[in-house]
Amino acid sequence: MATSTPDNTFPATAVNIQNRLGMKHGAAFDMQAVCTGFVYAVTTADAYIRGGLARRVLVIGAETFSRILDWNDRTTCVLFGDGAGALVLEAGEGEGASNDRGVLTAHLRSDGSHKDKLYVDGGPSSTGTVGHLRMEGREVFKHAVGMITDVIVDAFKAVQLPLESIDWLVPHQANVRIIEGSAKNSGFRWKKWS
Repeated sequence: MATSTPDNTFPATAVNIQNRLGMKHGAAFDMQAVCTGFVYAVTTADAYIRGGLARRVLVIGAETFSRILDWNDRTTCVLFGDGAGALVLEAGEGEGASNDRGVLTAHLRSDGSHKDKLYVDGGPSSTGTVGHLRMEGREVFKHAVGMITDVIVDAFKAVQLPLESIDWLVPHQANVRIIEGSAKNSGFRWKKWS
């Protein structure tokens, strides 16, 4: 379960979902990686399957950012919201061609030196409050464009495919300016982005 807005500090929201689904076996845990949480969760699920630790993994991403927004801050409250999605990853036999291999590559990045650019100003161990989301918009924009571009270039190098071989690219990023900037910097044709 990828979430930065869990139901409780503990137990994990994933454990509540596991119980409601009637599942008694297997691991259930939350992963907190904010905007990239779902990408981290899919990558973790893929690693579990490739490593033989799981045959099938339910991955869920869900956020209730409306509960941590400062509704008087128009620079953030219009950009963040609530949403959820889920998928099941499962090992399967294929020919090994790039069109049947599932997750071809994963390139996760983080840089803690930028933590003051997008954060929540509360927490049970720091302030004892939930806090509100805070952001330095221009700095987040510059950092996001650079990081997305680097990841795209590295991913294509890793799988040895040209950019032209991809019909659609669906980034986790919802900000159209960041998507446009990343497309331009990576050489990817903009109209192919979703």
